[in-house]
Amino acid sequence: MLSSERYAQLESIVRSASANALRSKRSRQNFAHHIASELQLNGNRVAQFIAEMDGLNFFVAEDRALFLEFAALGL
Repeated sequence: MLSSERYAQLESIVRSASANALRSKRSRQNFAHHIASELQLNGNRVAQFIAEMDGLNFFVAEDRALFLEFAALGL
C-alpha cells in the first residue's frame, strides 16, 4: 500500500496525465517510468502494474479514479 504522501503525489501525477497515457504500449511504459521515478518505486513493479491497466481510458474521469484505487492497493 502507498503512504498517504505517495498517494497524494500519485494522484497529482494521474490528474495531470495526458488522456493518452494508457493508450499505447510506449505511452504506458513512459507513464510507468514517470511514476516510478517520481515516487521512487521499483520500476519493474510499476511497469507490470501499468501494463495490467491497459484497458483503462484516461479520457474517462471514472477510469482515472479506478486507476488510483487500484494503485493505492497494488503499488
